[in-house]
Amino acid sequence: MSTLTVTCQVEPTSGKYFVSVSYGGLREAPPDMVQVDYDEVGEYLDPVEAVEMAIDLVENWSEDLGEPVYVSYAVQEGVPPELEELSNGVIVKMKNWANQIYMDMEKCARCGDLINSKDYYLIPELGSDKKYCSATCAERDYEEYLEINEEDTQE
Repeated sequence: MSTLTVTCQVEPTSGKYFVSVSYGGLREAPPDMVQVDYDEVGEYLDPVEAVEMAIDLVENWSEDLGEPVYVSYAVQEGVPPELEELSNGVIVKMKNWANQIYMDMEKCARCGDLINSKDYYLIPELGSDKKYCSATCAERDYEEYLEINEEDTQE
């Protein structure tokens, strides 16, 4: 998985406002998404961060509108969103869902940061399938590999 997207929307049949946490990027967001000026709207690699931003957005947007704003998460293209009121129970379910995704995501072999499925680094010389989040992490691992091999050949 590459990203989750947090958007503001209006459910067409009921007219209810809701914040959506959906799979994919803003390109895959529905064309009827509401254009609002909140920093929380956007794409997130970290699912835990996406859920935190969605919770903040529900609270902020509801306060600004003066009416309830619902939440929908785990939204997939072509599947109608399930709107839920933001309660402690829903927050726990959302965080558990995000944590499960986080646990299943690939992480950098060196630092443990999340790896974007489309943007990562490999060290083919090592003959491994280790993935790195940045050139810096890959270079550091490669340098350590060279140092270890140099020490082994000197012995």
